Amino acid sequence: MLFSGAYVRVPTREPCERLPGALMRALSATTVPGAVKPSEMPNGSTFVEMPVTPKRGGQIFGFDSRGIVRPRHHHDELEFNLGTRGVARFAVGTRRILVHPGTLLWFLPGQDHLLEAASPDFQMWIAAFKPWFVEAQQRSARSGALPTVADQVREVDADVCDQLSEICRTAFAGPYEAERDELLLRLLRLALSAGRASQSQRASVHVAVQKSLRHLLLDPRLGREELARRAGLGPEALSRKFADELGISLPEYRNRLRLGRFLRAIDEGRNNLLSAALDAGFGSYSQCHRILKEQTGDSPSAFASLEVRRAAMRRSIPLGERIQLI
Repeated sequence: MLFSGAYVRVPTREPCERLPGALMRALSATTVPGAVKPSEMPNGSTFVEMPVTPKRGGQIFGFDSRGIVRPRHHHDELEFNLGTRGVARFAVGTRRILVHPGTLLWFLPGQDHLLEAASPDFQMWIAAFKPWFVEAQQRSARSGALPTVADQVREVDADVCDQLSEICRTAFAGPYEAERDELLLRLLRLALSAGRASQSQRASVHVAVQKSLRHLLLDPRLGREELARRAGLGPEALSRKFADELGISLPEYRNRLRLGRFLRAIDEGRNNLLSAALDAGFGSYSQCHRILKEQTGDSPSAFASLEVRRAAMRRSIPLGERIQLI
């Protein structure tokens, strides 16, 4: 276990509960406004490195409403939050999303999110998977399709919710062991194949934006013109729709993914920072330096130091405000 204290708690060993329909309708009507206009978005989203044990494919965290939350942030990992008790409200890009028992909410790499408020009894599991682990899983014969912005909110039945919770509980417990990656693989496979898209919280995303997102996740080196050609829309129109629907500009989102790829190259032992920056898709080392400095406060050469990386990871652990209770 990496942490103890208010942030990481093990959800109670109880079946995933369902909230009464009347309560869900009331919460939806009174606490969840519609989409947030890009002009009303909070300023900035902080890049964080998820605290994953070295060489492990991912990490599991338990969380409840007594915890302390991060500010709006994004990271390189694919993440899901599984509600097991109570209800919470998340801001995800320009959207506000409710999580209740049986809600499986996915966050795509580079997608900013914030836990805004929760009921006093709220509990959830958080699972984060390293990009190389997800890519290996996707190459397997039993691979499930990765979530998209349109269907990142899913609903699972009580039995599947309990299965996912039990795997999370087992993988969360104790020190790192090699076989725990097998548990993480089982968890990822089950989560990707589980549930159905929430019809009440399904996003309406232009097909060109969805296509450009898929292409960027596979290769963040792609430029706007090539993305527009593949998406079947003009460059200017694609940029406008991307920003309007996701609350972030196309270049900014692409730089988030490029930053993640650059850091992966360092993790893999790349010593030539210029080569790593260019391979990640940055136009120059100076552009990489500027983006990394803006996102982490450190230069690429400093960030290559394990001590600096660990310090940055410690800074990503929330020390801020507690959850607003609803």
